[in-house]
Amino acid sequence: MDGCGIVPGICSRNYKQRGFTLIELIITLVIAGILLTIAVPAFRGMILSNRLSTLTNETVRAMNLTRQEAIKRGVRVTMCPSTDGATCTGGNWEQGWIVFDDSNANTTVDGNETVLQVHNGFGGLVTFRTDANFSNSMSYLPSGISRGGGNLPNGTFRMCDQRGTANAFSIVINSVGRVRADRGADQCP
Repeated sequence: MDGCGIVPGICSRNYKQRGFTLIELIITLVIAGILLTIAVPAFRGMILSNRLSTLTNETVRAMNLTRQEAIKRGVRVTMCPSTDGATCTGGNWEQGWIVFDDSNANTTVDGNETVLQVHNGFGGLVTFRTDANFSNSMSYLPSGISRGGGNLPNGTFRMCDQRGTANAFSIVINSVGRVRADRGADQCP
């Protein structure tokens, strides 16, 4: 042995300590805390924006499905608020809706009409309201032109979360029945 201990060749004067000192660890934790303080709110905003965008896209797809089915089937197809997934219950659209073939154009699911899609709502994540024209239902005629409760073809839906109008979406149905989503809304309920 060379007098350096039990393990030959390793002397305390040549041994290099590896790891962090307490000071280095505290500085690293402080820097990580500062970065998290900056990043977490921005990340939360990104998550909320993505959620609202996804829900808007789901809704636009349902409206486009309503229009496509009306053209394909050659009958009126209606989309209406529904809390039970089987009947038009009116009320808030964010609680859910159904799409069904409405061959007798009475905006009620009758025995011979088929429910084509059920959406269970947004689970309280957003508000989804519309103007008076589409408050109880929206329908598409076989020509692809939309109709609301007042027999007018156009209207606007507004989808908002807790951040308000700046981050909201407007879903606009124009006079020939085409659907488009725009960032921002003039009001949120």
